[in-house]
Amino acid sequence: MLPRGKSRLAAAILVLGSVLPTAQPVSAPPSGDVSFTGSGGITLHGTVFRPDGPAKSAIVLQGGSDWRTRDNLRVQAEMFRRLGVTTLVYDRRTSGYSKTQRDYGVLADDLV
Repeated sequence: MLPRGKSRLAAAILVLGSVLPTAQPVSAPPSGDVSFTGSGGITLHGTVFRPDGPAKSAIVLQGGSDWRTRDNLRVQAEMFRRLGVTTLVYDRRTSGYSKTQRDYGVLADDLV
């Protein structure tokens, strides 16, 4: 059995592997930082990692309870980029979420 974090990554790779053979490549601008509106109108900041050639697919990575910033997922995002997958990683909200105040529904809404 894989450790908890690695099993999530393995599951994402399995799901992604089933999509890649049918995905159509698309062209996209180069990698860079982005901002977007999360649940409740909060502004979230992230980084998009785009492959050098046409993208085969896209994925959003969200880590587990032990991370806060996108830097914690940079290695995984770079791996997907090298595989031809556009990847978004973003910093978890700090407003409305803390060790004493948790609302996983809000985090899920941010992800959507």
